[in-house]
Amino acid sequence: MKLAALEELFWRSVRFDPAPPEVQAEFVGRGSIDAFARMGIYRAMYWYRLVQALFDTFPRVATLLGEKTFTEVSCRYIHAHPSEDPILERFGRHFAEFLRGEEVGAAVADIAELEWTRLVSFLSEDARPWSLAAAAADLRDAVRLRPVPSLRLVSVPSATLALWDRRGADETLTPPRGLCAVALDVQVLCVWRRGFAVHQVAVQSDEAIALGHLLRGESFGVLCEAFASAAEPEKRAASVVAKWFGDERIATPEEHVN
Repeated sequence: MKLAALEELFWRSVRFDPAPPEVQAEFVGRGSIDAFARMGIYRAMYWYRLVQALFDTFPRVATLLGEKTFTEVSCRYIHAHPSEDPILERFGRHFAEFLRGEEVGAAVADIAELEWTRLVSFLSEDARPWSLAAAAADLRDAVRLRPVPSLRLVSVPSATLALWDRRGADETLTPPRGLCAVALDVQVLCVWRRGFAVHQVAVQSDEAIALGHLLRGESFGVLCEAFASAAEPEKRAASVVAKWFGDERIATPEEHVN
């Protein structure tokens, strides 16, 4: 058997139980452990590591569902979305969407989406933050501010956020029935990394629009138009933008990086 075919057989053998019958002919047993049993050891290690990766990525979801249910759901996810990336941290990228097809409640899927957003933010590349003092001379209508790579926006039902900190090492939590029934009651969260800490903050609708402009690379003038309906538009825009700089959400332009 050629190497590519052998690798494909090994891949199928660790994914499926029982392993394909060709395993007995192509892989070597040792002592009382035949090829099928040896492959079973690899399979158990493979599945355990992927399930553990999901526990590490979605600790709040695991707490909400409990260890047994979370493990069962994780195994179904592995069947539906086998790992395709050498970076293990990326394995859970479809998990929130997958949970929406499971009977776990919409709130659990919402929590998973937020946990995934935070992980993506944490893993994002570094960028030097730009201070307001350094940027002041460049803040003209045509300038385009650059968000730090970790900046993300995510919409989460307000009631779901009540579950965010409700977790305990030995406590199984049950989301209230109908938790996400009020579709209009949604909070927009801004998520970003500052140093090694991931932060999240709920933002008002005008700031959410402005952040959307920022992420799309639109000009400072367009960004400020998001605050046109405020009682004092210029003051509101100045306050929000100053907060972004203070929170290190704005990256230094490449031309200013030494």
